[in-house]
Amino acid sequence: MKVTSYSFAASAVAFSATVLALPALFRRIDQSRFTACFGTSIARGQWPADCAKDFEVDVGIIQTLSVVDLIIDFFQGDTNSLSLSSTKLSGNLLEVPVPGWTWKATEAAQHATIVDNGIAIATFDTPPSAVDIIDNTYSSVVKPSTLTVLPGQNEAFGVFMAALISKSEHTFVLRGNFDVIIPTDAPFPVPKSVRITNIGFKSNITLKGCNSFPKIDYLEQVSLTLDSATGVFTLTSLINVENLSQLDLTLGDVTFQTADKNGLVVGDTVIKGMRLKIGSNKLTAISTSSNKELYDALTTVGATVTLSGTDHSSPNPFVAGGVKSVKAQVVVPKLKPAA
Repeated sequence: MKVTSYSFAASAVAFSATVLALPALFRRIDQSRFTACFGTSIARGQWPADCAKDFEVDVGIIQTLSVVDLIIDFFQGDTNSLSLSSTKLSGNLLEVPVPGWTWKATEAAQHATIVDNGIAIATFDTPPSAVDIIDNTYSSVVKPSTLTVLPGQNEAFGVFMAALISKSEHTFVLRGNFDVIIPTDAPFPVPKSVRITNIGFKSNITLKGCNSFPKIDYLEQVSLTLDSATGVFTLTSLINVENLSQLDLTLGDVTFQTADKNGLVVGDTVIKGMRLKIGSNKLTAISTSSNKELYDALTTVGATVTLSGTDHSSPNPFVAGGVKSVKAQVVVPKLKPAA
């Protein structure tokens, strides 16, 4: 026999006993409230307001969460607001010891807080999106949402972004609440679906980071000009940045210090419109320097340079905070001298 949503009230005692028996990692809801809330909602087709308050704790329905990717655009809104989305958010749901039990949902929205190093740093609310549940695994997309940095947490959010960009992987906590619509599938006259709000969750999320972009390839010399009066030369190049992370980042124009093989800072390189999709990214880099030794090396044998981020790499403080720890080497082949 397949147990559908309308029979939830009858099996809620067994389910809630399972939930409450889990390790007390998070706060739990009272068993009698759990049963009463779901029984009332199925019967009336409405989620009682007091139940929404009770369920804001993590009741263990969502065991773990993961994302395929995290898409962040730093230039959608004011300085403290970014755009965030994901092509897939997945969650492992609690296995209920009731024969034939299957979780059912058609739509969900998320109200979430990002916690890094124990500090709540940003929040986002997602628009409702369709839900698939297969073998106790929940999945949906995260539609473009506004990610808001919490007051007083600009520096902490910069540290968070620096970890995602400079490290090979980073783990943080996602906590909050889901609102879901579940079908009742009842053979008697009740609403066809019910909206359950404030289902609490808390989960670690581990993402592959950019690892300071260890693979940047020089593709092509676009132009090279030299001001004979000042000795300043400007090199425009095409480069490829291989992004092996789970991050899709729109960073805008980003300025890096350029250092020679001895570590001496010899100029700046601006990567224009730095949009880093997952995989290969062909970008334009404009390097400016007045260092004669570097110019001579580039136009005779080529040179290896190091691009380093700084606190002033971007007018957006979160981008600057994210890239300031980047140190990436680029091998530049012999170039055609300036005409």
